Order: sequence, then C-alpha cells, then structure tokens
Amino acid sequence: MKLRLPVLLTSLCVLIAAGLVLMPTPAGVDPKMMRAAALVLVALALFATGALPEYLSSITFLTFGMLLAVAPAEAVFAGFYSTAVWLVFGGLIVGVAIRITGLGERCARLLMSLFGTSYARIIGGLMVMSILFALVMPSSLGRVIILIPIIVALSDRLGFEIGSKGRTGLVAAAGFGTLIPAFTILPSNVPNMVLAGAAETLYGVHLTYGSYAALHVPMTGLPKALIIFVLIMVMFRDTPKPVEELATPEKSRWSLGEIKLAWVLGISLLLWMTDTWHGINPAWVAMAGGLYCLLPRIGILPPNAFNEKVQFGGMFYVAGMLGLGAVVAESGLGELLGRTLITALDLQPGEAWRNFVALTGIYTLTGMLTTMPALPAVLTPLAGELSQATGLPLLTVLMIQVIGFSTIILPYQMPPVVMSLQIGRIPYGHGVRMTVALAVVSLILLTPLNYLWYQFLGYLP
Repeated sequence: MKLRLPVLLTSLCVLIAAGLVLMPTPAGVDPKMMRAAALVLVALALFATGALPEYLSSITFLTFGMLLAVAPAEAVFAGFYSTAVWLVFGGLIVGVAIRITGLGERCARLLMSLFGTSYARIIGGLMVMSILFALVMPSSLGRVIILIPIIVALSDRLGFEIGSKGRTGLVAAAGFGTLIPAFTILPSNVPNMVLAGAAETLYGVHLTYGSYAALHVPMTGLPKALIIFVLIMVMFRDTPKPVEELATPEKSRWSLGEIKLAWVLGISLLLWMTDTWHGINPAWVAMAGGLYCLLPRIGILPPNAFNEKVQFGGMFYVAGMLGLGAVVAESGLGELLGRTLITALDLQPGEAWRNFVALTGIYTLTGMLTTMPALPAVLTPLAGELSQATGLPLLTVLMIQVIGFSTIILPYQMPPVVMSLQIGRIPYGHGVRMTVALAVVSLILLTPLNYLWYQFLGYLP
C-alpha cells in the first residue's frame, strides 16, 4: 500500500526535527531554540499537508510545546489569551443558530433573487458582498463564520453537493473575497492592525486609513479581487441546478427564532461597526450574541445544541496557530530567519527594484513560518535595519509588508481561510490549489505594478 504524499512529507519533517533535537547544539545557540525549531517544523508540516485534522495538529503542537519546554506556557497557549479565539467561539455558536433557525436558508433565497442562477453573476455578486462586509465588520474570522453558513445554504439551493466544484467556488468567493482585498483596508484584518500598532510603538509612524488605502487598494486589493474571480471561474466553474421547492406559507413566514436571531445579528453588526466609539472588542460582542442564543427558553437554540452542534475544532485550530506564531517570536526563530534572509540576499542601497522584490520575497517567505497574523509582530522590529540595508524610506519598508502578508501560499498561514474550508466542508486540497494559484499569479503580475505605483506616489526613489 502506497503512503500518501502528505504522510511522507510529514514523516520526513519529523525525522529532520528529531535530528535537530538530538544533534549537538551549535555554539552561541540556545538549546531551547533548537527544540522550538524542531516543533515548529513538525507543526508547519502537519498544518501545510493536512496529514492530520487541523484541530489535532493544533493539539499536537500545544502538547509537545509544553513537553519540550520550548517556551513559557504564556507563549504556547497565547492563542487562548487572544480575542480571536473567543471571537471564533461566539461566532461558532451564532453560525449554528443561523443554520438551525433557517435564517441561512432565508438569506440564501434572498441571494438567489439578487444574483439569479448564472454562476458568473453569483460569484461576482458574492465577491462584491464579501468586500463590502469587510468595510463594516473589523474581524475576518467573524465575517467568515457568519458568511459561510449562508453560502452553504445557498450551495444547497443551487444543487451544489459537498465536494463539488460549484460549492468550492462559492465558498472561495466569500472566504477569499472577504479576506484578501481586506488586507488593503486598515481596520479590517488582524495583520493590518498589528502592523499599525507596531509601527507607531516602535518608530512613531502613524498609519492613516486614507493613505493606507490609496497605496494598497489600487494595485493590491482590487486586482487581487479580480484575480480571485478569474481563478474561481477557471478552476471551479459549475452549472447550478436549483432545487425546486413549493412556495408554502411556512417558508415565507418568519419564525420567532429567525426574528430573534436577526435582531442579535443586527445589534452585533452595529456594535462591530462602532467599536472605535464604545471600545467593546468584537470578540466580546460575538460571545454576548452566542450567549443569548444559548439561553434557555429564548427559542433560538435547543438545550442540546452546545454539546451536539457546536464544532470546537476551529477554535483549537486558531489557538494553535496563534500559539505557534507566539513561539516563533518568543524563541527568536522569526528574527533569525529574517536576519538570515537579509544576509543571504545581500541587500544594497541604490537598487530600488531589486530591493523591492527582495523585501516582498522576505515577507512572503517568512509568513510561511510565522503565519500571517504574527508576521508584522516578528518583522516590524527589523524594519529599521532593512531600511538602512536597502536605502529605502522606513515607511516604504513597512508598507511592503502588506504585499507580503496578503500573499498566502498555503491555507494554514491565515486561520480565516482554513475556517472557511472547514465550515464549508471543502477538501483541503482545493484550498491549496486556490492559494498557490493566487500567490503565483499575484507575485508575477502585481509585483511590477506595485513597484510602479509606489514610485508614482513617491514611496520609492
């Protein structure tokens, strides 16, 4: 019996990791860093290949992170301290409510009335809707958890079965559509805000919404949205086969559960849109919404829903990925990789195009080790050194990060991508096809366009 390629690759990484742990520690290197490198290598192999379910890969990382003492518990379990995990927790409950109450089915019927049954119109409509959603809700994880159950219901109504190309395309349109272009909208994704916070804390550089959008939307956000649309139409184009149904009073009439859930979502969305005014984190809004849905005699979720319907695998996956990023930063692996790449590329002032491409490559490749949410935290402290090495302005070096962390090579690098695959029940391999194709096309086509745009706006000499 032949072993599958993911198992072979993971086994190879396990052997290399064992060698890192057993070999004599090089002079000047902390033994803890060697153990951390071994664990990170195995964890990344598990996440990247999908050899184990994502939640099991996370639990493996968390367990061996403590057994090998690669970092303090505060770093290994940093994900559980993060609001992102509790946003997922609340969102998973609300997602179940959307499905059980029938609100997802109602929204699916509304989308069909808006977009019709043309596959191109549906994909384009979902892309536009998902991008607009990113303008009003600051969390990509929250957007995915709310959107994907509705897209699943829409897929069912269009006759797209689990595993079909059509279903994959719809989930990709919503998941990628609400995530990738949002990297160019300052408050809409976690890496954007981490970059903004680190730049201000370390260098006193204050990023504004308008200047950030003017630099990144024209040559990164909108073109990538178009590329996503084209890739879906090429790779996952399908013919809808709408499910016939009888128009009954029961289906046209709103149930009490739907009405209550619609109010929960409406109030939550209002609070998410105005978080800069009231200061309540979106995660606590999501948890409050989930709590209300679970309360007895409210009529939204049955008493057994929490134990039987809520799938907690996504929550452990996000916690594991955030913990991995924290371990990479705590152990110094991220900084070591960044400095190694700087030395290997031999950056020189006065070579603007070469330095632009090199920085894009450094940020893109480092994201495969640190994952995207942690990348700005790991590499922003090196921005001053990179500015001196390249002769580029500090602000330019910081802004090129956006090109890097918006280029996702494999799904595991960005938790919302994997969450959309999990909730939509899309095979991991389809996600890999999409991310690899998007990364290759984006790097080849958009890197030169970004370079010219940076020059036009005065960010490059």
